[in-house]
Amino acid sequence: GEWREDLQHGHGRLIFGESGELLYEGEFSRGLRHGRAAIFWVAGGERSPKHPGKHLCDAPGSGEKVMIYNGLFAHDMPSSTPDVPTWLHLVLPGQRHGQFYYGQLGDSGQREGLGTLYHEDAELDEAFLRCFEAGAPFGAEGAQDSGVARHVAFHGEFCENLPHGEGTQHFNGVGTFVGQFWKGRRHGRGVWTTADGTWRYRPIGSPSVACWDNDLMHGIAIVEDRGQVYENLIFAHGSCRMHAAIARPPPTSSSSAWTVSGIGVLGRARPPAEP
Repeated sequence: GEWREDLQHGHGRLIFGESGELLYEGEFSRGLRHGRAAIFWVAGGERSPKHPGKHLCDAPGSGEKVMIYNGLFAHDMPSSTPDVPTWLHLVLPGQRHGQFYYGQLGDSGQREGLGTLYHEDAELDEAFLRCFEAGAPFGAEGAQDSGVARHVAFHGEFCENLPHGEGTQHFNGVGTFVGQFWKGRRHGRGVWTTADGTWRYRPIGSPSVACWDNDLMHGIAIVEDRGQVYENLIFAHGSCRMHAAIARPPPTSSSSAWTVSGIGVLGRARPPAEP
């Protein structure tokens, strides 16, 4: 790459990680990663079984590489701004497939602030891949829509890599939840609607009364079931003795996208670059 006064400055590449499994391609400023950049897991040469050649390309002296980060760096750390969100591909070392994230990051590189989590199979959509590779927003699907979403798994507020605050959660062909989250779980107040619109669970009018606890229906709620409205039903840990027909949402995902830091390995520690 480019150098100035014995420091990396300008565009360049840096191989780092415990065994050289990570590749940084982008801008440097006075020896620090700073500016627009992408980071890749360096793979061992095996082609992707799902999508041969998709966002994989030859790494220096190695096989292929899988893009896991597309965004900004500031003073050697992953960065984002409200106007320039970051793309993440949430895969573990040696893997090629995982969910995608587009949104804001905190000071330590964690998912923090407003963001959108996309299903793993979004990579099968050519338009989605083009946005990911270009660092551009995917506008073909409204992330905040409460209706049917093909690729969006969650859109809303994140804290320490987990949904935390207000958000919208989609389950393809099953239903949509719009409401509050706490440490990655549905918790507080929120509305669950089945995909066909025939069954809905929602809070009562009083804003102080919750109807979700640790991902489960819990509290006092209103149920709309095929045109009939049932008020002040009492739910306990997902069950209700007052109403037998319950169309529960699936549990919130426990996949790596929700529990793994995603880019925690991209911090300051790195070997010195060779001229």
